[in-house]
Amino acid sequence: MKHRGSWMALVLFLFSSSAQAEAGLGYKSVAEARAALTATPGVQTSQQNGWLVVIDKASGTVWSFSPPNDQAYPAVVKRQVVQREGRAFIDMHVLCEAPKAACDKLVEDFKALNAEAGKAASGR
Repeated sequence: MKHRGSWMALVLFLFSSSAQAEAGLGYKSVAEARAALTATPGVQTSQQNGWLVVIDKASGTVWSFSPPNDQAYPAVVKRQVVQREGRAFIDMHVLCEAPKAACDKLVEDFKALNAEAGKAASGR
């Protein structure tokens, strides 16, 4: 997966990830999330390798929306750095409206990106 984006620059912590569907997103559909987030004052939006990336610095949240040519389209991945027991973690929530196999691959791809960022942040 080529989507790396600004997330790598934001995360300079050791962390683990957890993935869950819809719960924790606050939106019932990818379209609803996209419309609401792109209309939110103060967020940064950018296109990275076809993905729409919405960064909400106030909440430390990065939203990644799959492009129409991606197998997992339509999908959104929400990642947020949280503190637990003195350590930083990435909470990851996914809403994917594509077939299950494509959604499963999307989750695995983002887990790999999270692990790669964690290794880079820890100097491994």
